[in-house]
Amino acid sequence: MQHWAQRARSLGVAGAGTGAAVAGGAAGERRERPVLLRRRRECIKSTYNWPLFYYQFHRDHALPNLIWNHTTREELRNALENELRAFTSDREVAGGALTSWNHAELEVHYQCLQNEVKIGDYYLRILLEQRDNDDSPIRKSYEFFNDLYHRFLSTPKVEMKCMCLQAMTIVYGRYYEDIGPFADTKYIVQMLDRTCDRMERDRLVQFLAKLILHKKNVSEILEWNGIRILVELMTLAHLHTSRATVPAQSNVLEAGVQQAGAGEREWYYNLEMPDKVHRKGPVSLQQLKDLYKSGEINNKTKCWANSMEGWRAVGSVPQLKWTLVARGAPVMDESALAATILDLLIVCTRYYPSRDEEDAVIRPLPRVKRILSEPSCLAHVVQLLLTFDPILVEKVATLLYEVMQDNPEISKLYLTGVFYFMLLYTGSNLLPIARFLRLTHMKQAFRADQLWYLLLVLAPYKYAGYPQLLRTARLEVEAEQLFAERDAALLPAACQLAHATVRCSALNAEELRREGGLQGSRGETCARALAALLRAKPALGEVCAQLGELPRLARLLPSCPKHAVPVLAALADTQSCVAALTQTEVMSGLKTAVKTCREVVGTTCEALAAIFNNTNPNTDKLVLQALECELISELLLALESRLEGQAAAQLVGALKGMARSAAHGDRVRALLARSRVWEQYAAQRHDLFISSVPHTHAISAPHAAGYLTAPPASIPAQPPPID
Repeated sequence: MQHWAQRARSLGVAGAGTGAAVAGGAAGERRERPVLLRRRRECIKSTYNWPLFYYQFHRDHALPNLIWNHTTREELRNALENELRAFTSDREVAGGALTSWNHAELEVHYQCLQNEVKIGDYYLRILLEQRDNDDSPIRKSYEFFNDLYHRFLSTPKVEMKCMCLQAMTIVYGRYYEDIGPFADTKYIVQMLDRTCDRMERDRLVQFLAKLILHKKNVSEILEWNGIRILVELMTLAHLHTSRATVPAQSNVLEAGVQQAGAGEREWYYNLEMPDKVHRKGPVSLQQLKDLYKSGEINNKTKCWANSMEGWRAVGSVPQLKWTLVARGAPVMDESALAATILDLLIVCTRYYPSRDEEDAVIRPLPRVKRILSEPSCLAHVVQLLLTFDPILVEKVATLLYEVMQDNPEISKLYLTGVFYFMLLYTGSNLLPIARFLRLTHMKQAFRADQLWYLLLVLAPYKYAGYPQLLRTARLEVEAEQLFAERDAALLPAACQLAHATVRCSALNAEELRREGGLQGSRGETCARALAALLRAKPALGEVCAQLGELPRLARLLPSCPKHAVPVLAALADTQSCVAALTQTEVMSGLKTAVKTCREVVGTTCEALAAIFNNTNPNTDKLVLQALECELISELLLALESRLEGQAAAQLVGALKGMARSAAHGDRVRALLARSRVWEQYAAQRHDLFISSVPHTHAISAPHAAGYLTAPPASIPAQPPPID
């Protein structure tokens, strides 16, 4: 403001006297002083949280991208003091010249971190120690993964290679979506095939287990024979002799000390002499180890054992390679290695299902399943069941279930012995095995030459499974869905088994009689089955009415009430049957049944309640029959005998239904009014005591809790999930 005021005064003086201004213009310019403008005041605020920085600065940190402790702080303090001392000395030498600090070239080399392996911006040791930590500080995962792979390829040390592989496994497992498909999957497979180091082998398998998280890497593994290489490595699980044994595993034969040391003599080998090749053997595996240590045989020595396709070098046979030639300490034992490979194969098979979204069978079969179905691979997978390791058995059953879905080779699966091996297993994790057996055991192409070829062999022995067999048959007969369409028909199978065992030996017939399997009449069994069938398929009741079968049933009521009344109760739910009963003399037969057989009173009440409910019109003729044969009086006497709640409620409902008859309701109400017991029931709602699904007492099991005797209402088509 002072500057502009001065300019204004000078301009005003110039306007007052032009001549004077012209004369003194030069002098005015000389007297005008230069004006310097003051800088504007600004309140600069820091955008960084320096208190938090100083707080974290004095704390120790051990992160994959930062190692900070007391030693690093001391080295930084010494470096800054030396830098400040050098800057002060240089400034004194420069004298009064303006001096600036060369901060761009300041670097601190921490001597305490020289032994740490650092790839990119990350310390490998800390990364591997915190591999289970989900809060990862890795920001540029693609670049870091490439740095790890570059170090893996460039280093000649096996330990360093294994550390890089472990870090690559962690990084790719977390960021496989960001990294994308791995272009060198085929080289990893080739390295796994060529390596002789146990640690490198395990790290390569773990890395492949993470590579399959991206589906495109699976095709590379299939292309370069990776499945067969992995299956051969799985067979090493048979060499794991220190695994924990399953309790009560009495079906395993244990070899003696001498036998275990000697082993089976099954290996032959060739010794190349100057003149010819000498064949040696057979020798045991332990003897081969001694020969290899002595130098008599080496990696290139050809050997052969039973079931091998031809002579192969020692270094190319997996069992010999990893017992004789291999070096180093493994990361995983043989069982853990096999479990990792099985998980890998299960994921690969689930990438390629056997059916599409429209439930159409995919042909040709996916390649991974074709490879695993070949005898050379399938036999190795199946024989892992003989380890009896619960984890391996469960994973093998899951893998076989995935491979054999809609597989043309499923009919020849019995040739591998898988069913015998699974039956030898005594563990408790049976759900995967049961699911596999349910899929495969009825689809085998095996046919015996003679149906009863073991009849003479089993004749001296007694069958011990009749209690469980009879219990299964009773539960199936008493089930509400007896003739429903289900995947597994247990009743026919149980009957066939009973017939086969009785046909085999008279001892079995006597045992079946002792267990109560031959008790009961055919009429009772047929009545139960017919009643269950009519309830399951109500349309059959209409057919019975059309064919005129109800008069025959009514004639059976006086003579066979225990068999006929349950069938009548099942037919009473159909209106066409009730209409046909109006043309039949049925009430007198029901009266005789109630008087002669007290066991069917509850079933009779159920039948009458169904006949005289609100939905059946034109029951006047049946009410007239009940009045003429004095059925109502007999029912009132039964009501006085204190029936159980549901039967009494059904009986009261039937009597109220008769009382609502338009033609004969007055006569019924008059009879009810003369009864002493009717007053206790007339004003009550007894339908509250009738269950939604009536249970026929004449054909049901003994009265007990439903959750103890009743079978499941519906058997699921698929078993539950596992976890």
